[in-house]
Amino acid sequence: MNPKSVPVTIILLALVGVLHIATFLGNGVVRLFALNPSRTITVHFYVWNVITGCLVETNTLKALAAGGCFFWTASKLESVRGSASLIKLLTLASLGSGVAMLFLKVLLYIISGSSTKFLYHDMYGLFGLALAATVGLVHERPDTIVVPGVLLLRNIPLLFLAAYTLIWAVAGKSEAGFCHDLGMAWMSLFAAFVIVNYSSARRGKAPITADMFFPDKVRPALRAAVILIIGMLQRFGVSGGAGGAFSSSSQSVYGPILPTVSSANGAAADERVRHASSKSKPVLDPIAERRRARALRALDEKLAQISKEPAVSLASLAPPPASPSSPSSPVKK
Repeated sequence: MNPKSVPVTIILLALVGVLHIATFLGNGVVRLFALNPSRTITVHFYVWNVITGCLVETNTLKALAAGGCFFWTASKLESVRGSASLIKLLTLASLGSGVAMLFLKVLLYIISGSSTKFLYHDMYGLFGLALAATVGLVHERPDTIVVPGVLLLRNIPLLFLAAYTLIWAVAGKSEAGFCHDLGMAWMSLFAAFVIVNYSSARRGKAPITADMFFPDKVRPALRAAVILIIGMLQRFGVSGGAGGAFSSSSQSVYGPILPTVSSANGAAADERVRHASSKSKPVLDPIAERRRARALRALDEKLAQISKEPAVSLASLAPPPASPSSPSSPVKK
């Protein structure tokens, strides 16, 4: 592959290499460019760390492995989609993963109170960008074969993250600079998944679905588990009345992992709701209704008759005052 055809990939790898060499001169590179909640938003306000954290590598073996993975996926994606699309995807994915991990660490610090473990924790590494480029390449070439008969490109992200998480759980904490980007890698995968689907919707192209990343032999069991969980949620009224069925794309090999509600299913659900509400209304006796109507008419007539009668005041009921010439009045002598 001609390096001139993938300039963005080459420039990013060169920048990672320069920063890695600079780490041997001191810890200044990590302090300036690694994502750290205490330096990013509380003390120094190094806000660029949200993006630059994915370019720092302090472990040489990890830098070579991550750099090789990034070159293989990013160069292919850049040759297919162009440099502008690659820059947009990597920038948004690194920004999304950085912001997500930043707020997650702050939240965990508020809950646990452990400042050393969360608030002053350095996060950096290139695997997040490699996974973001892999997701973009999966969207363009979902059936790319990595190992014939064994491994497809779309199976790599989850398999890698599962293995990487296992390494972190076993030996990553004791190996300085090796698994500092585990959380960023997971968040980069989710961010790239959202970005790629949003871009595909604007381009009018079919989106990628979550179960594409699982091996084909695992997906039937995964679908059954998801259907079971959705059914339990609907049974307890958590997911609403209109559960819906799998869309037509779910019957294909790249069907969605979660059920989606189509417009026809939504209309049918609304019709069922209206039918149920009409059934819930009480059935009234027609004879009782006629009697109630006659009583209301009689009451209206009585009220109208009362309103037509002249008003009677208390003054009209009082006796008239006695006049001086009246025989009944006493005569003064």
